[in-house]
Amino acid sequence: MQLRNPKPLAASYKCTMPSPRPDCVFGDPDAPGSALTHASDTTTATSDDILTAPTHASDTTTATSDDVLRAPTKLFRSGDERFEQGDPSTGRPRLPVGYSLELSGRGTTFVRQLSDAYPKHRPTLILLHGWSVTGALNWFRVYEPLAEFADVISIDHRGHGQGIRSRSRFRLVDAADDVAAMLHTMRCENPIVVVGYSMGGAVAQLVARDHPELVDGVVLAATWARLPRSARQTRLLHTAGAVAPLTKPLSRRRQLALLARGFRVASRPGDTEPLRWFATEIGSAELPALLEAGGELARFDSRSWVSGINAAVGIAVTTLDQVVDAGTQHVLASQLPQARITHIPITHAGCVTRPDVFVKPFVDLIRNVTMEAQSRRTNRKTHR
Repeated sequence: MQLRNPKPLAASYKCTMPSPRPDCVFGDPDAPGSALTHASDTTTATSDDILTAPTHASDTTTATSDDVLRAPTKLFRSGDERFEQGDPSTGRPRLPVGYSLELSGRGTTFVRQLSDAYPKHRPTLILLHGWSVTGALNWFRVYEPLAEFADVISIDHRGHGQGIRSRSRFRLVDAADDVAAMLHTMRCENPIVVVGYSMGGAVAQLVARDHPELVDGVVLAATWARLPRSARQTRLLHTAGAVAPLTKPLSRRRQLALLARGFRVASRPGDTEPLRWFATEIGSAELPALLEAGGELARFDSRSWVSGINAAVGIAVTTLDQVVDAGTQHVLASQLPQARITHIPITHAGCVTRPDVFVKPFVDLIRNVTMEAQSRRTNRKTHR
């Protein structure tokens, strides 16, 4: 990943390497507790696993700013050094090594990165996850296929996983600004393609709108320009946002208990028991921020400005989606006539439960958008 200096960095920032976390499962992005349908030979989880979830940024070792700049080179030099090994007994897959990254004036976030020193000038993909999950949960199926042609970075959004903790209300624009701050902090220079799934798609649209100088391409999957106001899901998201203030005075343990209750309610009859990895990842979130994020999603409306995005664009429509229906996704596509569109016959959770259907067309779409983004970058340089 090439580095640049578009803006001066703060004098120092910190990168912390978390100690091994209790292994934990994955189910449905944006629907905590739904089961991973192909979960054989795994240890099952209960809502109690959420109650033992790790706290944010605990048991870490602090490094200097020089260590931060060297960290990707040391971590991702070759072979298995790029990965944290999985644990089949809990359903935890092999994942790119993750580390905490301090963003000056914003807080400490958590990223996973899979990159190669060679060849240089590879494009950079920024993966943005859906509501209530984490970067690892949303993207573990595609880290390695995408790394065949690009450097890959995922971030935990604020309030989710090990993302930034803030006393301020969760706002999607702040999540987008976190992504921009991460790109500046990591000094990413090569063509950058922002990839968003569900809530991550809303964040990706905002990154492209508010920080166009950083974005060469955008890929949006299972997402929307505006959710139908009368839809049951939209009403539930509004309700989540409304009750969020009531959860802020609660103790961390009480918040975890409520997350556990939601985990039980969201599990459907007949589901395979979810894996412990999923339960622990979900339990690392901050409940008030999750609920506030739900309210933000219900209010999000990009119809008046999304057509102005000046970047290569791809849209993956999840045609069997019961959370964001295909019609809603097509409304977004109609606002972006320059977009490449791929239809993938999966539900909202299919990015995890149906890798046989999801991975290849999704990776191909990203590859094509990335090639277009590289071409656009080259043309801009030629005409300067």
